[in-house]
Order: sequence, then structure tokens, then C-alpha cells
Amino acid sequence: MHILISLQQSVYDNMGKWITADSNIQMMAGLTRHLLNKTDWKVTWLMAPASDFKDFSLKNIGLYSESTSDEDPLRRLSIIEREMPVDAFKCRIQWDDRFYSGIKRVLQDVDVVINNDPSLGYNWAFLRHLNNYKYKIATCNYWMDCPEIGEEKIPINISYDWRQIEGSYMSDLVPFTCKSTRDAFFENLQRKFETPKFYKEIYKKSSIWDFGYDCNEFDVKDKEVPKTSLELCKLGKKVIFFPNRLSPINYTHHMEFIEAVNKLSEKRDDFVVVFANPSNKVSWAELKEKVKSLFIIKDSPLSRDEYCHLIGSGMIHSAVSLYLIERYGGCCFREYLEGGAIPVVPKVFEYAEILGDDFPIFVDGNQKNNKIDVNSLANALNESLDVDKSILVKAQQRNHNSCYCKAAEIAIEDIKKL
Repeated sequence: MHILISLQQSVYDNMGKWITADSNIQMMAGLTRHLLNKTDWKVTWLMAPASDFKDFSLKNIGLYSESTSDEDPLRRLSIIEREMPVDAFKCRIQWDDRFYSGIKRVLQDVDVVINNDPSLGYNWAFLRHLNNYKYKIATCNYWMDCPEIGEEKIPINISYDWRQIEGSYMSDLVPFTCKSTRDAFFENLQRKFETPKFYKEIYKKSSIWDFGYDCNEFDVKDKEVPKTSLELCKLGKKVIFFPNRLSPINYTHHMEFIEAVNKLSEKRDDFVVVFANPSNKVSWAELKEKVKSLFIIKDSPLSRDEYCHLIGSGMIHSAVSLYLIERYGGCCFREYLEGGAIPVVPKVFEYAEILGDDFPIFVDGNQKNNKIDVNSLANALNESLDVDKSILVKAQQRNHNSCYCKAAEIAIEDIKKL
């Protein structure tokens, strides 16, 4: 079987370069590893040119091998590059028919297209019809726009949900990241259309591919270690980690986080704050100026190995994720929970599902206006620094349900049924 994975890139820096610290890229890298290791299938990635990335390498996404043996599963991986605008919004609607005509021989050999952008689902269906291709389409819903239920991601007058519904309807399989994202999609769909036809047709094709993290990545042996990580250990202070990207639109609520940790700095001085800052859209100079307890591990994006070492080494005491309407909550939440960090998150959707009702620390937030309560966040951070990590046992057990090992088995079975 030949699988083509059409990537959706969304994270880029101020210099107009994509970066691989992107949940979708890491999810698909994990899926690819397991598809190649557990089957004899071929996998082709369709992605932006490597030259348009700041940090792309197969090693940086865990798909590199020094073996020259034909038996090495990674020998069944190939990559096709396609030009696209380095813009998270424009690339979701860009489609160059001349490019797809140029890879006709490849597409004739493809059995399943895993389309990571629902906005392009119709395009893949139309291309199949026009050329009598045999491939089936699995359209994955990782970034959803649901304005009918108050969870819009862009202005309503240019909403993506029309395309996302259409793309899912035209597909043969519609995987979601988790139950709560599937619930949001179908609630939005029901409110948009009175007829039950679309709901029924898409729901019967839906599945859950919960690729939260790859537990094998956080074994720190052979991982690249930033020199400053050793300095961090010597400080003898607890680490509060903010893994998500920082941006002018405050998408991850980093502004509230900065305000909260500065409040906490007035009460205690036994901690430092570490940012991953993968896109560098907020400069380190600005962070130095604004964050009192800042510790900079590296003033450029961490490599995947460095990131995994930071999490897997146990150096992080508390870690923060603050999505209120991004229902999955971000892959890094699953990753640092695996690494033993105390999560400081709102009690919503997958955060609440995995941590459970008995988890003692949550942050207050208003989902209607997408606002985080700064005082509540400061208090939650303060509490998190004083709790023992034994409170994570139940949550970590639930978290294991979203590791690639289990999710890949479901994906493989779903693909076989196509």
C-alpha cells in the first residue's frame, strides 16, 4: 500500500521561514514512524520545500537513519516538495493544479491520501474524479473553525468551516484528534444545517486518531543536551516551562502568563521561567525586559532532541498550557505530562478529561471571551510549585491512551478498511 501524507504547515518565524516545532508536523512524523515500522507500506510526504524551513532535517523530526540496508523501514519514505506561501492562512486555500498535474505518476500509484487540511478536501476529491485516480481520502481535522458554537478562529465573514465541512463530506474517512474536537465539529455542523444528511454522512466516516505524543522520544539517552541545561540544574531552582509559541495575537495566552509569573516573583524567588519560544516572533530581548525570572536555555529554537531532553530529563517542575477554545490543548501538554511536569491548565476539554476531576490545580478562564484570569493563574502556579509529582499517576495513565503506539494501531485498521 502507498500512503501520501499532505502536510499542513502553520508555524513560522519572523524571517518568513517555516519551523518544525509544529504539532501537525510532529504528529505526522510519529504516525509515519509507526506506519513504516508496523507495516510494509510506502509513505510519501507532500510538504513545503525544505529550503523554506529554518530547521528542517529528517533527523530533527525523528525520520533519519544512517542505515543503508534496504530492510530499513525508513527506506520506504519519500518526500515531494511543493511551493506554497509561508503563511498559515494562505497555504490553507492555495492549490496549484499545474503542480498536481506534474506528479500524476505518483498519484496514480497512491492508495490513500491523508489530507491534513480539511479546507483542501474538496480539491483532493475533485482531482481524483478528474483523473480517475483510485486513492481514498482521509481528511484529518486538527485545526477547526467552529463559529456557530462561539469557537471561531478567524473572522466569521471568511470562516473556514464551510470548507472544512465540505472537505469532510467529500472524504472517505474523517479522523479527529479526540472526542471533544469531534463533538465541536458536529455541534457546529448541526447549527449550520437543518438537514441531518451532512451530519449522518460525515459521522459514519469519523474516527479518533489521538496522536498526542510518542513516549519513546522522551528517553533522554543519546539526546542532544544544550550546555545551558547543565547550568539550569546547578541553579537548584524549580522550573516553570511555557512550551507554546508566542505571537502578537496572543494565541497561546503568553501575555497573561508573563503577567502571572511576574506577580509570583513578588512572593517567592525559588523558581525560574523557561520559554521554548519556537517561532521567535517575540524576541528574547523583549522577554528579558518583561519576565523577571527568565532563564534562557537557547536564544534560537530548540532542536527536537533538545526539546525532548528538557522534558524527559525531569528538570521541569511545572508547565503551562492555556488554550480555552483549542479543544485538543496542544501536543506539548501530552508531552510534558509524560515527562512528569505538573500541568497548569484551565479545566476545559482534554485538559479536564486527562487530568480528572480530582486534580487539585486548575486555572480559571472565560471561554466566551477567550480570557485567562491572571490572578487565578498566578495562584495556580504558586500551588504547583509546592505539590508532589505523585499526583500525576492517574493522569499519566490516562495520557498513555494518546501515545502513538496505541493511536497508530487504530489508524492502520481504519486505513485497511478503506
